[in-house]
Amino acid sequence: MKISLINPPSHFFAPMSFKEKTSLFLNFLKNGAVSAETAWPPLGVLYLGAALKEAGYEVSVLDAAVKGWHYDKVEAWIKKENPDILGISALTTNFTHGMEIAKRAKTEFPETKIVVGGYQATFMAEETLREFPFVDVVVRNEGEETLLDVLATFKNKKKLNKVDGISYVHKKKIVHNPKRKVIKDINRIPIPDRSLVEDDYTNMLAGVSFTKGKFTTIITSRGCPFRCTFCCCTAFRGNITSFRSPENVVDEIEQLIEHGYEDIGIIDDSFTLIKKRAEKLCELIKRRHLKFHWWCGSRVDSASYAIFSKMKEAGCEAVFFGLENANQRILDYYDKRITPQQSVKAVKAAKQAKLNATGTFIVGAPIETKAEVMNTLKFAKNLRMDGVGIGPLWVYPGTQIWNEIAIKNPELHKYWKTGFMPVEVGMCEYSQEWLETAIGKTIKEFYLNPLYLARESIRALGDPYLREIIFRKFVGG
Repeated sequence: MKISLINPPSHFFAPMSFKEKTSLFLNFLKNGAVSAETAWPPLGVLYLGAALKEAGYEVSVLDAAVKGWHYDKVEAWIKKENPDILGISALTTNFTHGMEIAKRAKTEFPETKIVVGGYQATFMAEETLREFPFVDVVVRNEGEETLLDVLATFKNKKKLNKVDGISYVHKKKIVHNPKRKVIKDINRIPIPDRSLVEDDYTNMLAGVSFTKGKFTTIITSRGCPFRCTFCCCTAFRGNITSFRSPENVVDEIEQLIEHGYEDIGIIDDSFTLIKKRAEKLCELIKRRHLKFHWWCGSRVDSASYAIFSKMKEAGCEAVFFGLENANQRILDYYDKRITPQQSVKAVKAAKQAKLNATGTFIVGAPIETKAEVMNTLKFAKNLRMDGVGIGPLWVYPGTQIWNEIAIKNPELHKYWKTGFMPVEVGMCEYSQEWLETAIGKTIKEFYLNPLYLARESIRALGDPYLREIIFRKFVGG
């Protein structure tokens, strides 16, 4: 039995020429518009691929997101692979494209079983099966164990009613089987099989790559113990967080280095959540003399100079903070459980440890006033960070905000396939145009501030990592 897995594109694009990259950068200089064509490996799909291969299945993977392929190319790939099972993993941002791919596949290859998973399908299983009858099975929540059970059921021509964690149609009725228990011991899950994709991955901002060398991402934990109302991680894993052992993580890192990877992004919800574990991981990296560059995310309430300095010694170059907002009222609305003062201290601690510090912000909550938006934008400019990201609030299925807004306002449920911004549906006291203009102006003023440019230029001259990025991208090509 052959299984093909697809990570659908969120949008379609062609590789950019030098002229197009220059145009993007000049557009940023003009109005602050940022195009971040960041391409990260589809770790969820690669985890599934590894589990399937270990179980003896023939597996192929298409990352149509990094390729930006249009439907015709994807369809041709499916025809070439000719799978028995086609699995599509989708977030809200690429769900509609994923469903179009599934529709075309079912039309062209009616005997192929279509299995859909990911965040969007998990939270909107009922709607997915009702609107897209060509979908045979929805895998809810984590997929490694569930997908193996689904495949065994198809292979042995048995009924699906014994498989936990799936939804499907039986006798014209939508059936939701009991939820599968989360995988608590994630050490036993095979590490992602990156040989299944041949694409290059990178981080980009305004058409410029900020990746030093061969790049990938890893996760050292699953889930998050917090309940931020704009995030669906809590609902996906039931507020259960599982951690890989430091030894297990460093074993994977060692393998990656052996395969030529130089840059690794740790994309946990908060790498520093358990400081002793983070410290142990750093100690193992140093003990094994592993030389690579890495970055991670951290909550501000688990940040400290002590842990950041240990991370720096182990090769960490940057830390990303979800600062979200400068107003305590809005932070409380998001149930973020942090304060602006903690954000200031966290950024300061990272800078003292000589880590690049980037903060991200969300503006445009339904209750957020224009004055509060401007306060956050001013806060973002004044924090003396190395990078900043600012965006309007998006409300996605599975989040608490969705449950509070969309369910109470049935007219908003029509956005279940895409999510929505409160500002675009008239829920804020300001217009979408005003908000987007204010964000663009702030980003432009942040990055083009003469003091910022001077400070970052001086810092880059003394930072071997940044010097090499500059040399490779702008001098060495």
